[in-house]
Amino acid sequence: MPMKSSILLVLLVVGLSLQISFMLFDAAEEGMVSGTVASQNSATNEHEAILKGSDPTELFEPTAAGGNANTYDCKFGKIVGDTHTQSIDNSAYVAYQEGSSMIIQVSPLLPKFLIQKQNNFVSATEFKPDAETMAKLQGLFTNRDKCLSVDLYLSRIEVPVKSV
Repeated sequence: MPMKSSILLVLLVVGLSLQISFMLFDAAEEGMVSGTVASQNSATNEHEAILKGSDPTELFEPTAAGGNANTYDCKFGKIVGDTHTQSIDNSAYVAYQEGSSMIIQVSPLLPKFLIQKQNNFVSATEFKPDAETMAKLQGLFTNRDKCLSVDLYLSRIEVPVKSV
């Protein structure tokens, strides 16, 4: 007899535990549904306000990063590719966008300056920068931790022809 009563007691405790668990689950689920409806109503109100001409920057909180996290003023990495120019293969570089061209400095120690035009995806041309451009590039090498880290693929370096 004592064995049957202890089994019965265990089943009773398990049954009560399950019933309480289901009651808590149902209550939580009902709360989530009402929260979702409130969230949808808020989104609808914000959407309507934007359609009526409200400024979205006043309606929404700024992003945690404080803006577009993918925006960089410069790039930093190494030159990769098949340039057949041992002096720059695997060398460090920094670059920044100026208009439709990318201005590049290869190596901080023995610098080579390149310009990559908008439609030149794998080639660049050597050029002699002015003092301001050189200073900007040197500053980027010094502060390269603020640049997007990405390797630059080049297959051809063009040397401008000197006019006679």
